[in-house]
Amino acid sequence: MAAQWLTSTYSHGVLIPPISFYLGWRVRHDFESLAPRPSFWMLLLIPVLAFAWLLGELTSTAVIQHFFFVAMIVSLIWGGIGTPAASVLLMPLVLLFLAVPMGESLIPPLQDFSALFAVKLLDLTRVPALLEGRFITTPSSRWEVAEACSGIRFLLASFTLGFVYAALIYRKWRRRMAFLAASVVFPVLANGLRVYGIILTDYMGGTRLARSATHVFAGWLFFSIITVLLFALGRRWREETRKEPLEDFSSDREISTHASRGKEGIASVRGLLLFTALVVVVASVAPITAKLLSQKPGIRNPSALQATLVSPPWSPTGRDLFGWQPVMQVPDAEVVQTYERRDHVVKLYVAYYGPGGKDAKLVSTANSLFGRARWQRTGEGSVEPTIERRPIRVHQTSIRSPEASLVLWSWYWVDGKFTSSGYGAKWLLAKSRVTRSPLGSAVIVVATEEQLGDSSAAGVLEDFASHLSLSEALRSPTSNAGSEIPTR
Repeated sequence: MAAQWLTSTYSHGVLIPPISFYLGWRVRHDFESLAPRPSFWMLLLIPVLAFAWLLGELTSTAVIQHFFFVAMIVSLIWGGIGTPAASVLLMPLVLLFLAVPMGESLIPPLQDFSALFAVKLLDLTRVPALLEGRFITTPSSRWEVAEACSGIRFLLASFTLGFVYAALIYRKWRRRMAFLAASVVFPVLANGLRVYGIILTDYMGGTRLARSATHVFAGWLFFSIITVLLFALGRRWREETRKEPLEDFSSDREISTHASRGKEGIASVRGLLLFTALVVVVASVAPITAKLLSQKPGIRNPSALQATLVSPPWSPTGRDLFGWQPVMQVPDAEVVQTYERRDHVVKLYVAYYGPGGKDAKLVSTANSLFGRARWQRTGEGSVEPTIERRPIRVHQTSIRSPEASLVLWSWYWVDGKFTSSGYGAKWLLAKSRVTRSPLGSAVIVVATEEQLGDSSAAGVLEDFASHLSLSEALRSPTSNAGSEIPTR
């Protein structure tokens, strides 16, 4: 988590622990009438959280590990001081979850919304614009709403600031939730407005300004103004904080109060130590289990993947498909082969990951179906072709380079099952590692060229997919402890 905090997207994470401590310090006087007593029933929650962390560990999903690690810390604090005291610290405890580096899955939908929102505004202002995926073409130029333009950084920063602001000036949960919702909606709309402003500036002749680094600074200045306006608007409904209780200096009452608090304090410390020890013992089962399950049940020889994967009339060919190839993180083996039938060419890519590999990145944001320096995504969706005589839903992506346009179909094979869902693949991967399945996993991608005005590319891929024999080839490697696993 600390390593992720060093990145620009999650740099706010390093401030979360001290801010959480400050919010807790502000409500310290609310503990005056409370006697902290451990809630031992929280021990029932720790195994559930530890198991969820274990699933994240087994599938190499950092966000799941980080989230449930923080959840265990919050549960330890909650159980250690008791529910009445934890309810006073609810906002500081919930704030700790914002230290988890998460939100990457929001980048694609944010890109799509910003592009669509900007085009709608361009239409309203009578600026001719064509939207293709995340590319916006105007008479003056062509723009891409890239990942850096998704607005995810500002959204995360705005939500974090909004959470702290709501905790400081509101006491009712209804108002807090309303302000948090505004902290999400405002930056999303503002980012679409920013994209529109850049394209409009270029269309009106300010090409140099729109394309220079100045527009980045202008964007952050615009976001800062939006944030200030949001906070100013939220201040209108602020609620006065509770005043600190007055001290009673009566000597007799002071002596009795100190005596009772001293006894309760000793009992609370003993209970806290016991609760903490039990939490550590229960939670430690998860990393121990992860260590045991990470041992590979047997090294398999993926060289058998080179066997025939496609039946006639498709036949291997030496022709390349415009240099296209996915970029996957450290697979145990890769198969890249081009096939042809008459005048149609299809390229098959398979990235194989052996069973039990702790660092296997079957589903990862670092993986890419195409080299982004050369290819540009123009659209995506899903189709349901017939693969191995049964319908399988696959993900369809359209990409373009200066030389050609391609249609890609991609899906996963995990523990003998096909799926196009990243979440489904993660679940199957976790299940296979818990059960120590001897089968591995793979990413499968097929691609063919799409001619302008010709919609036959999907038909070509469907015909090719119907001649695939993937499962048998992926299952066929047998345990071979002496085999060397070929690398990329």
